[in-house]
Amino acid sequence: MISLEPTSVPEALPGDFPDWLGPVLVKELRRGTRRGWFVTVFILAQVVMVDALVSDLDAGGILRSVLGDSINIFPREWQMDGQRGFWVSSSILLGLVVPTGGITVLRNEREDGNAELLLMAGLTRWRIVLGAWLGLSLQAFLLLLSFLPYLLARYFLKGGTEVPLAMVLLVLLVVGSLTANAVAVGLSGYRSLLKRLIVAGLALPALFLTWIIALVSVGYTVHLLKLDSLFNHPDSIPGIVTFMGVPAFAVCAFTVSAFLQLGRAKLRLYDPRNWEPRPSRACLIGVILSPLIFGFLGICTAGLGTIPALVFGAFINFRADRRPENE
Repeated sequence: MISLEPTSVPEALPGDFPDWLGPVLVKELRRGTRRGWFVTVFILAQVVMVDALVSDLDAGGILRSVLGDSINIFPREWQMDGQRGFWVSSSILLGLVVPTGGITVLRNEREDGNAELLLMAGLTRWRIVLGAWLGLSLQAFLLLLSFLPYLLARYFLKGGTEVPLAMVLLVLLVVGSLTANAVAVGLSGYRSLLKRLIVAGLALPALFLTWIIALVSVGYTVHLLKLDSLFNHPDSIPGIVTFMGVPAFAVCAFTVSAFLQLGRAKLRLYDPRNWEPRPSRACLIGVILSPLIFGFLGICTAGLGTIPALVFGAFINFRADRRPENE
């Protein structure tokens, strides 16, 4: 007799993503890593890293005596000595090239109707936006992992690499990549390229001024606390962490929260009431006015309140527009 009982189905395929990652994150990872764009960028990144490593070793005379002068892939006038080739190439790839892969992620969700289906399935707009951002950031992380062997090869073959300084720069590179990915996801909610360029042209210069204000505030605070000895040496790790790391983390946290909130606001299923400001416009106005707001707070508090205000502003961005009917 044939049994009509359904056979047991395994919970997940072998090697598949675990369920705790979330459906949007898994979808973005699968779509992103299978695209020809990501494969092309990955191969191009390896070519650039090999050329940067060869140029660095050639500058020290290690390879020139063996292979001659024509050992580089790119022209010599494009090359940089020392570790600058590695850090500049990594910054361009992770801060500019990788984020372009997510510049249309939310627009595609809206035009294909996936956003409505995801919201009807019980997902919130925050989970959709965070999943898109984390998916793009994990792609950048995979690319960054492929860069580490070249950094280790330079350390063992040539030496002269200061490990603490390299770790600080690596952390700043990761933070910058996370910020650039959030900017790309936030801009992807706009349908037209012109609107994205206008928003980026208004918001990014304002955030750059905010970063300058944060740097000045931290420097003035260090002077008030009589900690100028931190900056006596240009490669001082406490000085770099204090002067560069603290403002960078604060401004990046504010930028990430603002642009993710901007992308979330573009996923609204209904238009706001006539007397309510559009959340996307309110978020954009807050970003544009951020130099005036944080600059005024810095002046009033002698530089002591700028960094806490940026952290509080990031918290406000994450908590804005959180009524139950807007989830």
